[in-house]
Amino acid sequence: MRSSVYALPEGARIRMSQSLRARPKSRKPITMAVAFLGSLAVVWSAVGASPSLANDLNDNQFEAEFAGPAEGAPDGWSSLWNEGDWSTVGEAPTALRHVIEYGDDENLRRALTFDEPGDAGVVEGDVEVHAVMRVPGELGPTTRFGLGLHLDGEAGSENGFYLDVNGTTLRLNQYEEGEWNQIGTDHDLHGFEGGVWYNAVLRQQGDTLLGKFWTYGQDEPLEWQVEATGLDDGELNLGRVGVFNAHEGGESETAYFSVGVDGEEAPRAGSELIPEPDYDPLLTGFENRDGESWTTHAEELDFLAAVDGASDRVRVSEIASSANGLPINLVRIGNPAPPSDEEIAEGRSILVIGTQHGNEPAGQEMTLQLIRDLALTEEPELLEQLADTTIMVIPTMNPDGRIANTRQLASGLDMNRDHLELTSVEAQTMAQVIRDMNPDVIVDAHEKPTTLTGADLDALWPRNLAIDPTLRELSTEMVEEYIFADLEAAGISTAVYGGEDPGGAGDENEGIARNMFGLRHSAAVLIETPGLRVGTERVEYQMAAMDAVLRFQRENADRIEQVTNDAPINRDADGENQEPFHLFGADNDPPLEENTLDPAPCAYVLTPEQAAEAEHVFDLYGVQVHTGDGEVHVSMAQPMMTVVPFILDAGARSNLVEGTAVYDAADCPLGVIENVAAPTIAGDTEAGQTLAADAGTWNPEDVELSYQWLADGEPVEGATGSTFELTESHEGQMFSVIVTAEQNRYEGASAASDEVGPVTVEEDGSDEPGDEDPGDEGDTGGTGELPETGSASTPFLAFAALLLLMAGATVIARKRSTEQGDVR
Repeated sequence: MRSSVYALPEGARIRMSQSLRARPKSRKPITMAVAFLGSLAVVWSAVGASPSLANDLNDNQFEAEFAGPAEGAPDGWSSLWNEGDWSTVGEAPTALRHVIEYGDDENLRRALTFDEPGDAGVVEGDVEVHAVMRVPGELGPTTRFGLGLHLDGEAGSENGFYLDVNGTTLRLNQYEEGEWNQIGTDHDLHGFEGGVWYNAVLRQQGDTLLGKFWTYGQDEPLEWQVEATGLDDGELNLGRVGVFNAHEGGESETAYFSVGVDGEEAPRAGSELIPEPDYDPLLTGFENRDGESWTTHAEELDFLAAVDGASDRVRVSEIASSANGLPINLVRIGNPAPPSDEEIAEGRSILVIGTQHGNEPAGQEMTLQLIRDLALTEEPELLEQLADTTIMVIPTMNPDGRIANTRQLASGLDMNRDHLELTSVEAQTMAQVIRDMNPDVIVDAHEKPTTLTGADLDALWPRNLAIDPTLRELSTEMVEEYIFADLEAAGISTAVYGGEDPGGAGDENEGIARNMFGLRHSAAVLIETPGLRVGTERVEYQMAAMDAVLRFQRENADRIEQVTNDAPINRDADGENQEPFHLFGADNDPPLEENTLDPAPCAYVLTPEQAAEAEHVFDLYGVQVHTGDGEVHVSMAQPMMTVVPFILDAGARSNLVEGTAVYDAADCPLGVIENVAAPTIAGDTEAGQTLAADAGTWNPEDVELSYQWLADGEPVEGATGSTFELTESHEGQMFSVIVTAEQNRYEGASAASDEVGPVTVEEDGSDEPGDEDPGDEGDTGGTGELPETGSASTPFLAFAALLLLMAGATVIARKRSTEQGDVR
């Protein structure tokens, strides 16, 4: 297997997949910053004169920084409640690390308190504490760390107040005789990421507690973010300050700690505390750290901007915001540049989606490396493929969940069960991309977060029986003959996701993306890697699978295009013929008779209220509806009949509304007439000529056509034939035609041609007014204007002829303008 095509810094080599990876042009060597996760052997001391402690302190301010290697609590700090697992780690900066392993006791709260402020560490009255903290590596339990004040008591009867982050929520909490209570309002941080340093401040002010939290290196918020007031003065009067945690598997680091007493502000950490890492911008955060921690959301945005700026083949755009306001980006890659979205929809394309589930990060990493590799590749086969096929990538479909390291969206919904009802902004965004971009092939990258054993990579095709059978077979071929074959040849073990037994994870559920992709007429594959394996291996497996998908598309581009184009036509015809429709069942799970509509309805009738409830789904799927006589009809004779019964049938598992099924074909509209090719106009745009309309192409073909001609965008009265004769009165006007197609049991449609013109009037060969006659050099001619109306022109010409006869001289003929009218 060939290693990465992008030159990684020394010591940071990450193996990637085999075929046709990209290699950038030579770059100067990159010096890696010391990794965030350093050696566990470090020493602690509370330092007041360290070079990075640049604050000018008064008698009521204290700060501590940690240096040197050592195990256990540093000098000047004391354990409280229970002994903790403390050490110092890292070099830039060194930090106090706390790792919680319960052992036999599952309730061992541990704190480490600072001895310097107050009376041997006991602080009385108002106090403010500040810390620079992080969770190294992947996020562990839901509660990240605690920053405490007025801590006292014994193990089991702990007292004190503290600020913590739970999930992505900033909270104020209290221990009172060992009982926990949340006392402060929640504040959503819109993300909390592993490996990122944050500032935290907790302040007591009279009977009020205040807290704030922000990313290190950014401006401190002006306002407090959480508050608890009306607290007991006695409880807020006396105790120690420090840091702690209480959850099995919890791991946190503190690089700086400071205290202000008697109303003083706690000193803030200087900007030099944590040096800027010397990262290669064209490597992901994961690559820059040699796979020790995943790429953060902020790093992803920086990486995409860097790749976008480094290659004309890439176009990055924000297509939506998550529920928490984080950007969701779509990356388009083509050669020499990505086509327009309209051209992508008409051409060949592949869509790759990463991290629908936030705790499955290998998909995000694979998509980012894929973008970079395709942007910089010099491989002839890939360049040729990109010239013919656009690769589209959504690296992080669920940024809120990725930051929180949770499977679900911020709302708590599992996005990968929302692809029928489309209730979340994230699922709606994906549906819109598929509708507007019309991808031929879709790759959905997932992981199995709790799995260590089993195959290196599982894959599965769409199994729902409502998918066009030929399309489903094409997806199966992509998995079995390309992904499995290529990975096994490279020594990567594979398996069918969910196994071959019916039901379970690999079933036909139409709300799962894998099946919905097929229902929307794309060849598709789900890939899954074991989430407890080493991260670099998981990314490597996913990259190898993506290579196989690219090979599949290169070698079968014409056939893929044909099958994905035929699939909606085939299903439209099946709907018109009322072929059986299976509400349940998969290609490995034969449907029961009671779960099969045989014959299928020809349409469903909805009330206007029901139609309004399902309107967003109809729009995002491109489902055609017919409105009239106070009812809404949804025909099965349409390409997206594949989802209609799942949305509307009373027997479906997740229908949005229960429509009334109609089985008599005479009562069913067959669909909406589609204009396949727009009308055109033939003929010269010159007065006296005839324009002829070509009606374009329509589906179905045997439609009744009517025409309406327009001059400068306005209908011409009575001009309703397929031809139109131009006269001098049309000079300067632009003409177009609207063609309307109708057929019994179809909803009519109209399409307009482009404008032609402007209309011109042919000159009659006479001289312009005022020009000299070249045959009579001495004649200066007359300069009078012709009359403006046709009614005065005939006497004038007669009078001019009489003058010619009488004088025997030549007069200058004058050009008649169109304002004179026709003289005959």
